[in-house]
Amino acid sequence: MAKVEVTFEDGKITALKVDGKDRLKQDLIKAMNTTYWREWLPGVAVNPVSNASVKLTGLEMSIYWWCRLWYGRFSSGRTLEVPVKTYDWMKYLLLALNPNAYSKLLD
Repeated sequence: MAKVEVTFEDGKITALKVDGKDRLKQDLIKAMNTTYWREWLPGVAVNPVSNASVKLTGLEMSIYWWCRLWYGRFSSGRTLEVPVKTYDWMKYLLLALNPNAYSKLLD
């Protein structure tokens, strides 16, 4: 498992390091510039397989749905806008922000 470090300032993420490498600008910006990214409000997300539900912040909900949409496109064989590596970093970000959500919704 990768070592994930998230730095917050005034409630906003200012740095994200995975295994010591800065990923915030590289992968989060790549993800946010895809058609899968949406700004979500806080709410409850439900795992469609297990029916487990988790309360998420708006950012966590946006990351969760981005991962779901990316994976749906991947599993259908359609062309991807970003590589698997970006999907992995987005999962790591959700893991760093909310380990419970990661384990109940994506893992």
